[in-house]
Amino acid sequence: MVDLVQRSAERIVLDMFSVGGSQTKLGVVMSWSQEEYTRRDVLKVGAAGVGLLALGRLAAACGGTSTSSSASPTAAGSPKTGGQLIVGRAFQPTVQAVGLDPHNMAVSSGNVYTADKLYETLYITDAKGVLQPWLVDSHEVSTDGMTYTLALKPDVVFSDGKAMTADDVAWSLNRARTSKTGSMSFLNFAIKDVTAVDAATVKILLSQPWAPLLSDLSIYSDAILPKDLNGLSEKEFFANPVGTGPFKLKSWAQQGAEITMERNTNYWQAGKPYVDEVVFRVILDDNQRVLQVQSGGVHIIDTVPPAQVEALKGDSKVAVGVFPAWSVDLVFFNEKVKYYADRNVRRAIAYSIDTKAIASATTFNTAPAGGSFFPPSLQYYDANTPLLSYDIEAAKAELAKSAYPNGFETKILIPSGNQVWLQTAQILLDSMAKIGIKATIDQKDEAAYQKDFRSFNYDQMINNAINDISDPDEMAAFQCDPKGGFSDSFWTGYNNPEVVKLVREAAAEMDSTKRGEMYSQIQAMVAQDAPYVALTYPPSIYAWGTAVNGFAVNPGGAYMLESVWLA
Repeated sequence: MVDLVQRSAERIVLDMFSVGGSQTKLGVVMSWSQEEYTRRDVLKVGAAGVGLLALGRLAAACGGTSTSSSASPTAAGSPKTGGQLIVGRAFQPTVQAVGLDPHNMAVSSGNVYTADKLYETLYITDAKGVLQPWLVDSHEVSTDGMTYTLALKPDVVFSDGKAMTADDVAWSLNRARTSKTGSMSFLNFAIKDVTAVDAATVKILLSQPWAPLLSDLSIYSDAILPKDLNGLSEKEFFANPVGTGPFKLKSWAQQGAEITMERNTNYWQAGKPYVDEVVFRVILDDNQRVLQVQSGGVHIIDTVPPAQVEALKGDSKVAVGVFPAWSVDLVFFNEKVKYYADRNVRRAIAYSIDTKAIASATTFNTAPAGGSFFPPSLQYYDANTPLLSYDIEAAKAELAKSAYPNGFETKILIPSGNQVWLQTAQILLDSMAKIGIKATIDQKDEAAYQKDFRSFNYDQMINNAINDISDPDEMAAFQCDPKGGFSDSFWTGYNNPEVVKLVREAAAEMDSTKRGEMYSQIQAMVAQDAPYVALTYPPSIYAWGTAVNGFAVNPGGAYMLESVWLA
């Protein structure tokens, strides 16, 4: 059994919550006005919305990416080489160029989605959410699950033309796992040491069996850099960074408000990237970003407002992509409050919630209605999870079994400024009124909101949970294991010993089929206990001109540009 209590307490920070007006994405939290936090410190938002993103990515059908346009989103023919690709972004980096150190920088979408064009990881998550080897060819696991041996992909070179070797990989992973300032270094807690067996082989020694390891290695903060930064100081190296990524840094203007990258001519994928340059241009105003992509001023924009999706779909010059994300908006119940310590009360409220109506009313039919607390895009999500689906009569019957059959008064905590969650809370008020529970909305500024829920000073709250990697252990532990997740089950106090046992065993189980069965049990038990209710699954929404081809976003919010070309 995995001793998850050994996980770094940093986990508490940025994993899975989103704050008012925030955006969520990589499992981190970002506010519209302030993009940076200190991971698991508040844990997001993957405002993305690393926040890592909450409001900025509402949208899609559960089954997969939805791309829509009155014109074909992809031009016919073979990829073309050349041209300058301009991307309009809602966020700029919170660091300057010399601070773009993947092992040590703070988590924000502006930082992460800049660095990942320069540096690469051993594994990646593709647009379908599937883990794929990237800088490795294969791996082997010892029978005791304590040693991973990785065979590196041959002929990978850095942007300076130097071959990538096992020494570079071992040095990079050891630097990342021992980082004192890295927001995501907690993911490497099980790694005891990384060594080079020979020039093309790396051995990773673990302190305990750890099934999510390969998924952990896909996180941007485990990027591979040249050993010892090529003998340079950090300031010298990151002023002119070298990586295996498809692009190199060309210019960094206006404190990162406009960043230009040029093709890495030494890129290990023959013929790629297709474009000569990529320009990242910060456009803070939602309407201006939309106007820019419609007019052709930029080729791609992120964080498309859900309210504008339908109009953009009718524009023949624009394609809209709604990409499923590892993101869930939920209503949480504080079990330290007497009403919510009563399982029947929580179940009654769960039955009273019409998630389909919430998804329709609050997200302009962009976000799928909630079900399991795992999002559909996450590995081991179980679509057959037995839910407490909307049923007012069942809700009344459940409340009648509780210690409070005549109802009670309560409050729903939300961050001020988040109109989606305000509208959601209003719907929840009406739903609970039907079963005799009188609720009011408690709006707090962002700082007070965070302080209140993290100190259990709330009855109910609306928040966002996200996963940083394709493996569900992070979300399961954070929301179900009061000690191992370092958040007392997402600040609810939920503690079902059987669920906790399964969460810890699943993290150490190397058989994928058995893990799937464990996570199905976890999802089912949580659904029946109702410590929280999944309301919607906010996706990432992007738009691009129809000259753009090959663009996609993975469930973690990352978009790779080496395969993008302009017609």
